[in-house]
Amino acid sequence: RTPAGTVFDVGHTVLGITILAVGIGMQDLVTNVGVARAGLARMAAVACVGAPLLNMLLGLGIAAIAGNLVVAAPYPMPMTRQLVMCIMFLSGSVVVALLVLAASDFRGGAVFGITMVSLYVAFIGVCLVNQAFFQDTYLVPAE
Repeated sequence: RTPAGTVFDVGHTVLGITILAVGIGMQDLVTNVGVARAGLARMAAVACVGAPLLNMLLGLGIAAIAGNLVVAAPYPMPMTRQLVMCIMFLSGSVVVALLVLAASDFRGGAVFGITMVSLYVAFIGVCLVNQAFFQDTYLVPAE
């Protein structure tokens, strides 16, 4: 457990998808709103996808390379119920986003925004319920 996890009585997964994710995403939000207000809406929209993708791919890639250099073995990734739910919500959110965008002639208006925020709120709710009422078990334990 981390200090914040102990204070809020939440596990690593819930802490990562809430407090840490919001803290990291705020800088992108401020930057993208500024870019959009400057009249560069397309650039802001692309940055909403590109910046997190770059962070994730470089972060995971560099960590995997450095970890393998230090340990000289692949990093074992334990598969937990929370992680499976994260993957399922991510996949479902991408499908819903594509359907909503296709239905609105690929214009990201208020309906799209409300849909995405609603999906995030539902995701957080499901994760918090899972954290509160179910023990997060390892489906595939780390070796």
